[in-house]
Amino acid sequence: MDQPHPTPPSPLAPQSHSLLTDRFGWRPLAADAGHVRERATDLFVRTFGTRPISCGHAPGRVNIIGDHTDYAGGSAAPMAIQLRTAVVAKLTNDGMVSVVTEWAGHEVPAGSRSYSRAWKDITPAAFAGPNVTKTWAAYAIGAAACAAQTGWLRKCGLQLAIASDIPVGAGLSSSAALEVATIGACVGLSKLNPTISRVPELAQRAEHLYAGVPCGIMDQLICTLGSPGGLILINFATGKKLDVSVAPGLAFVVAHSGVSHNLVATAYADRRAKIESALQIICRGTGRKYPTLMQAISRISDVDLVDADDPEAVPLVAHVLAESRLTRDFCVSISDGDAAAAGAYMTESHESLKKDYKVSCPELDAMVEFACALPGVHGARMSGGGFGGCIVALCDDEACGAVEHALRTGGRSPLVFRAVPSEGLEVETLNA
Repeated sequence: MDQPHPTPPSPLAPQSHSLLTDRFGWRPLAADAGHVRERATDLFVRTFGTRPISCGHAPGRVNIIGDHTDYAGGSAAPMAIQLRTAVVAKLTNDGMVSVVTEWAGHEVPAGSRSYSRAWKDITPAAFAGPNVTKTWAAYAIGAAACAAQTGWLRKCGLQLAIASDIPVGAGLSSSAALEVATIGACVGLSKLNPTISRVPELAQRAEHLYAGVPCGIMDQLICTLGSPGGLILINFATGKKLDVSVAPGLAFVVAHSGVSHNLVATAYADRRAKIESALQIICRGTGRKYPTLMQAISRISDVDLVDADDPEAVPLVAHVLAESRLTRDFCVSISDGDAAAAGAYMTESHESLKKDYKVSCPELDAMVEFACALPGVHGARMSGGGFGGCIVALCDDEACGAVEHALRTGGRSPLVFRAVPSEGLEVETLNA
């Protein structure tokens, strides 16, 4: 769901916070699942003249450390946050899928807040492909279509309404939250007993096929499985997940760089293609098949095979290796309360994303530098796919308020908040 906004000034430019907030159209941070559910329900009733039957609501996320590792079989440590998206739903008999949102009003014309299409015309090619105009509705409709393909949802007709507190274009997984929440709403309509563990896979498939974004599965996993206890360390080669608590006295502050994050319009797909190319080079050179780059690299002594065939991929491979190590070391440090080490790992991660993976931008770099110079901050890094979006800073709990204020005023960030670890997907049956 991340879509482009007008590019604002550098984060250090002399602009007022209120003007930037008004320009982006972001509503105040509500951090209340019931609040977004009621907004979605009210929108549904006003639009369709009836009450919804089910609701799925899912959190956004901030990736504390471990970016561009999921599709390479590395490690990451994301955290579900308090901002949520709610999707309410009801089955109909008209053969249509109709969706309405209050979310998109500030980045698309008002007339585009609703979308309707016959089930028979809902195919991946209708939403993502050559000469197809992109639509925000692809994320919700694609998720519903993937749920229907499992047999979880009857294709008799479907009405959906969306409300959200997750800023669009901030790199906080607005798209994954929408996909997961939509599938959750479909689960609530199902007469079967759907397996929630399949939700991340279906949400990722929806983004690949219907939104045309070749994303990894990290965002969909954390939006589904998030925990109020802290971070989740994910090994994408083995699928193993480990809850990681944050030692008392430490906090994470998120600040927007002022540049909209939009994976579709960036070189994200090129980076992923390079990683997949490096994997194939190693497989050919060794005569063996490996499912992920990390598993392949762990079985050879160096990357000479890659360097000889595709030298541009070498720094990308180096990042994946370093980032996975930093992620594991960071999780040990943050649990032990070693703030200095944890912060240093975050800052080192940003340097790798900037120099090796080349997915940062001047505004992100300036915001990270600004944050790291603040009293009480131990380290900071860009968070997410890059090319804009947010940074995340590790700071002392007692300094959190001052850090937020400094980023909002001196850093000129249009969006600053303390990230609170939160629950993942929740499905509710509503009173009709």
